[in-house]
Amino acid sequence: MTTWKRQAIDGLTGLFSDKVKRAEDNEVEVKELHAKIGKLAVENDFLSQGLKR
Repeated sequence: MTTWKRQAIDGLTGLFSDKVKRAEDNEVEVKELHAKIGKLAVENDFLSQGLKR
C-alpha cells in the first residue's frame, strides 16, 4: 500500500470519528437546552399566575 493511500485511509477514519463525537456532544447540548426551556416555561407560568391574583 502506498504512503498516500495509507494516510488517506487514516485521515478518513479520524474524520468520521470526529463527526460521531460532535453529534454526541450536540445531543447532550440539545437535551440540556430542552431541560432549561422546560424550567423557564414552568417559572414563567408560575409568575404569570401570581400576577393574575
